[in-house]
Amino acid sequence: MERCIDPIQAVQNGWVELWYQPKVDAQALAMLGAEALLCVRHPVVGIVPPRFFIETPGEFRVQTLSESIIKLATSDWTRFLADRRVIEIAINLPMAYFREQRGIDYLCRYLPDHPRFPGLVIEIDSADITRNWSLAKAIAQTLRHRKVVLSVDRVGARCAWLRDLREVPFVELKIDPTLVVGCATDKRKRLICQEICHLAQSFEVRTVAGRVDSWSDALVMRDLGCQAMQGSLFARPAPHKQFATSCWANTWQDFDRGFLRSSITSQTSRA
Repeated sequence: MERCIDPIQAVQNGWVELWYQPKVDAQALAMLGAEALLCVRHPVVGIVPPRFFIETPGEFRVQTLSESIIKLATSDWTRFLADRRVIEIAINLPMAYFREQRGIDYLCRYLPDHPRFPGLVIEIDSADITRNWSLAKAIAQTLRHRKVVLSVDRVGARCAWLRDLREVPFVELKIDPTLVVGCATDKRKRLICQEICHLAQSFEVRTVAGRVDSWSDALVMRDLGCQAMQGSLFARPAPHKQFATSCWANTWQDFDRGFLRSSITSQTSRA
């Protein structure tokens, strides 16, 4: 497929939706939450993942896509609640969206006002955080008072700032999938994953292994101390209705350990 989908047009036409992939507790193999992944349901070509979107640079693109993701995720959380399911949802947003106060204001306006809402996880690419370290610290400190916490995506060996985690109230590190895939047979990958897990544990930050596709890699990540996993081994991304029926009807439990609540409380107490 060629890159032929304009994401802005997709938002305007109502073709955009979120697909959900579970995050699974590495020890209990119970569902902890889910990552929301952006897709386009095109009326002609069908489901189109983000890698086939046309790159339309600019502030308008960032704002439009980010606001669409926020609105869809918070709406879906309310729909999950209507089915008597409380779930921790993670969404992916760029740092650029938070350069203006209006981005924070929009996000906070759409957060569910419900006593069972555990909070929202925002995943930001590690390279994006590296380029915007000061902004990342400011945003993390601001949002923690709004029940919103930051997760660092694609953490690898080159994230030199990892040893400064105490400076920023991140609650989660997602290990780069390229390090996870094949870690069972690649000693270098295992050593890097082990270092990330040990650093995260010392700062009481949760670690997540992405793209876990085999039991051999899953068992290695568990033994290294990684606390959560996601990947095709457990479930592929699915639209809202399919996710709700298959994941909770399958082997997954509605496993609410109050991770976000305790993390938010902990981060607030450090302020």
